[in-house]
Amino acid sequence: MASAFYTPYLEPLAQTESHNFKPLATIAALVFTVIICLASLCYLISSERQRLKRAEDQKQLMDARIEHITSALFEEAMKKCEAAWKEKADLEKRNEQLNIQLRDTKILLAGKGNGMQGWAAFMDATGCKNARDGKMHSRRASAVSMHSVGLDFRFKPQVVPSLPVQ
Repeated sequence: MASAFYTPYLEPLAQTESHNFKPLATIAALVFTVIICLASLCYLISSERQRLKRAEDQKQLMDARIEHITSALFEEAMKKCEAAWKEKADLEKRNEQLNIQLRDTKILLAGKGNGMQGWAAFMDATGCKNARDGKMHSRRASAVSMHSVGLDFRFKPQVVPSLPVQ
């Protein structure tokens, strides 16, 4: 294949009458073959270098994309974790407030146990059938019985002077 390339150049040397040029022509043919092989190898090496350069560029691009996506995922995960931590802290604070409120209510109910018995006595005195029945049968009875259990809710009307008619 390579000999077809340099054959036209070597034919004039081979046709000369001197016998000294035939070995020289053979050597020249080998040199041309080596040069052509070297040129082919140089071309292959440069094309492989270009392909390697493109592959490295693509690798760097993919590495940058992976790094960007990874950092975005970690940011999103941290935001969600922070939101969950904040929500947990808020719920714990609300739970603590409700526990304090429950404890205070229990203390108030324990202290007002006698007052609840007084309220039941008031309900009986007013004529209510039971503590759940909120109907009173007479206003006077309710005022008297409220006073008897220590509650004074009697109606005290205010006297408004009448104006003279003109």
